[in-house]
Amino acid sequence: MSARHRQSGFILLAVVLTLTLVAAIAFLLNRAGGMNMRMTAGGLQADSARYVAEAGLALIAFQTHGRNCSGYTDLPATTFGTSSFSATVNPTAGSPVTFTSTATLADGSTSTLTRTNVTETQTTPYTLTLQPGTPGLDTSIRSSIPNKNYGADTSLAIQNNQAEALVQFDLSSIPAGSKILSAQFSLYHQSGGNDTVSAFGLTQSWTEGTGAGDSGATWNTYDGSHSWATAGGDYGPAAGIALTLPAINTWATWDLTAWTSAWLAGIQPNYGIVLVANSGGLNSFVSSDEPSSTTLRPKLDVTFLPPCGWTPPASSVTIAANHDAWLDNTMTNQNHGASTTLNLNGGFGNVFKPIISFDTTGIAPGTVVKSATLRLYVASTNTPVVIAKTVKAFSVTEAWVEGTKNGGRGADGVTWNKKDALHNWATAGGSYAWWAPATAALPAAFTSGWIEIDITALVQSWITGMSPNYGVVVTLSTDETFRINSREATSNQPQLVLTY
Repeated sequence: MSARHRQSGFILLAVVLTLTLVAAIAFLLNRAGGMNMRMTAGGLQADSARYVAEAGLALIAFQTHGRNCSGYTDLPATTFGTSSFSATVNPTAGSPVTFTSTATLADGSTSTLTRTNVTETQTTPYTLTLQPGTPGLDTSIRSSIPNKNYGADTSLAIQNNQAEALVQFDLSSIPAGSKILSAQFSLYHQSGGNDTVSAFGLTQSWTEGTGAGDSGATWNTYDGSHSWATAGGDYGPAAGIALTLPAINTWATWDLTAWTSAWLAGIQPNYGIVLVANSGGLNSFVSSDEPSSTTLRPKLDVTFLPPCGWTPPASSVTIAANHDAWLDNTMTNQNHGASTTLNLNGGFGNVFKPIISFDTTGIAPGTVVKSATLRLYVASTNTPVVIAKTVKAFSVTEAWVEGTKNGGRGADGVTWNKKDALHNWATAGGSYAWWAPATAALPAAFTSGWIEIDITALVQSWITGMSPNYGVVVTLSTDETFRINSREATSNQPQLVLTY
């Protein structure tokens, strides 16, 4: 065989491979949207023309997907071997769109393909963390007590042949048409060993239950009344996603990207997953009903390309104070970390300053804070004055210790003079950014009720890491004492309300 013949053979092979690839792409395109065809040729020519037109569809789809929802352009006549194709997109921005590709063979025969209702996505990924708390669906089921529901338990139990965990997330906040890039499911490992636990997709809907009797899913039933096809839950024949559990007090994470994509696309119903231990002893994980460790509840981190025109919804969270006390310039070495009230006074003789901190570690670094409101409840006012007043909040610039005292001697925490039992403040009365206050104006007649202070800029600096989160100090402009409920009070404790 001559060199020329060998070269021709390789060229033909490349063309065949290219056409095969284009055909595969076209098959996927057909699955994703409707396609119409018009041809002027028959037989092998028709197939060739269709393949060329499919190449045009694939190319214009690729070109359009990279335009971030605007500035779509048509494809001019483009040579494809001895043939050519051209393609159009309509409209030229937004989503959905229609692609039309026309192929022309060397003999003049043509083929036109149209793909309609194509969802275009933005090019910037968005990550949504689903961590619903008590509205979340999860429960353990146990073979030893097969008719008992555990829907309200604060932990999830998993043990080989003894206990399994059912978990389901509501995916309705992820917009239809999104392209899922990643979906990572995480449970916080409280106790147990380095056993292997596999996640399987459930094939039967189920009820979480309240933990009372057989009010929901059990080992024997999926809703307290109707039996699973197989005791211990019904799940698909597909191989599970196995994970060797990490050390306790860390996150165990399973990759659910493929399943989440299938659930969102409607290929499979979203009944959630069941977690099954392959061997080993009892392992415990934080459930969605855990009241004190809200940031450790089950979560699903989904990263996706959203469809054009979608904007992220505002997320809102109310964070309770994790430490508070008040500073007293008349008793400079007394700690009030255990007091049920936070005294606030801006007088010339008595100066009382609440100091409060909030744990914001559950907010991802770099998150844009749309609003942050400090809410303090004034239960009563001692010696009120009837003039307009201003409350200010400042960012604390040194770490401090709450302490366990309610006045008296033997301070073991923050005081007017000290930031902890041993170390003085850089400035008596607390170290804080006095030059950058957040303020709230109160009417002259105010003596009780909620005070709300916009501290958005302050909290944003914590979230971005521009300044450390040591909490806030609060001051008052008038000589009267506001008695504010502390975190030890039975109601209306300090709050930080975030929208981001």
